[in-house]
Amino acid sequence: MARARAAGGSAVLVDAWTGEVLALAAQPAFNPNDMSSRTPERVRNRPVTDLMEPGSPIKPFTIATAIDLGLVEPNTLIETSPGRMRVQGHVISDVSNYGEIDVSTVIAKSSNVGTTKIAMMMEPSALRDRLALLGLGQPTATGFPGEEEGFLPSYATWRDLDRAALSYGYNLNITTIQLAQAYSVFANQGVLQPLTLLAEGVTPKPVQIFSENTVRQVLPMLQAVTEEGGTARRAQIPMYHVGGKTGTTMKYADGSYASRQYISSFVGLAPMANPRFVMAISVDDPRSQQYYGGQVAAPVFADVMDDVMRIYDIPPDKIDSSMLAGRAN
Repeated sequence: MARARAAGGSAVLVDAWTGEVLALAAQPAFNPNDMSSRTPERVRNRPVTDLMEPGSPIKPFTIATAIDLGLVEPNTLIETSPGRMRVQGHVISDVSNYGEIDVSTVIAKSSNVGTTKIAMMMEPSALRDRLALLGLGQPTATGFPGEEEGFLPSYATWRDLDRAALSYGYNLNITTIQLAQAYSVFANQGVLQPLTLLAEGVTPKPVQIFSENTVRQVLPMLQAVTEEGGTARRAQIPMYHVGGKTGTTMKYADGSYASRQYISSFVGLAPMANPRFVMAISVDDPRSQQYYGGQVAAPVFADVMDDVMRIYDIPPDKIDSSMLAGRAN
């Protein structure tokens, strides 16, 4: 948080196979032995209480839903020129004009235009219903005191603009722990394993959200985000392939979006050869010159997940070029 000069942040690490919450972190924190540090700002359990519009981390769910419905494949071409489109008088734009790109590149480049066009292929209820099944806009089953529910809109009165905004992660409010839980489907063959704080105990039954075949097609897209040409190269760790999605959304306050105030995020999986661990990080109002999710949140993932791979003795799934050089010598 200090590097990003952020107002705060939260992180959640889960074992997607069991649903166990392995770690929660929030900044600023407090010293339980120092009562003077127990201010409301510091004792707040941010991963379960702080709401955000997640932005681009929702895009893989939009793509997965479209694949599940048979509307697109990873190599389906989507025209995004000239880098913007108008929906009900509102301009939706990309950082650059990517031209005609395939669905995999829509994720790698985080194209709002491409994601919107894919969302418009679906019935209005299709994406919203999948997001609800993923637990977004609902408290988890962990039983955390003070956990916020969030908000996922009804589609009864939706306009095309509402559908577009939802497809790239606006028009909903969720917590960091909800985001981590939702991404566990990509590490669990499309099955949502509800989160728990207990190694043993009664938890809600797992639910199949996406088909195994759909997840197999989405995982390479998430891995590409962390590789050359993607937005999260700083999420890479030695000897392991990782995947995920970055997000950088404008903060909404007092009825409007604040200028130069952002929520920057990254949610990732590892190892990609057999995904098991999911980590979601959100950074509140980074004030450094580098404020994108790939710049301030992805490095946190890399630092922590590198240790997780070692602690759990996970076999490497990538040969490092330095290792090959060492063997050659």
